[in-house]
Amino acid sequence: MKFSHAEKKFKLTPRESEVAQHVGHGEFPKQIADAMKISARTVEGYLQNLRRKTKTRSTYKLIVVFYPYVKARA
Repeated sequence: MKFSHAEKKFKLTPRESEVAQHVGHGEFPKQIADAMKISARTVEGYLQNLRRKTKTRSTYKLIVVFYPYVKARA
């Protein structure tokens, strides 16, 4: 599956999409924050939005939702 399918299905903003791709790779909020050069608190806000849009209650469930859409890293 392509990630653009997830973007459309969940109506993600570009920034939410970027965070979701990191989540799909199983990265922790601090890792995402460092990679995106934003604060961990900002990442938590994006994660909260993603949980709302995907109707999940945990970050683990977000990984389960977005994992099929991300390509494996080399």
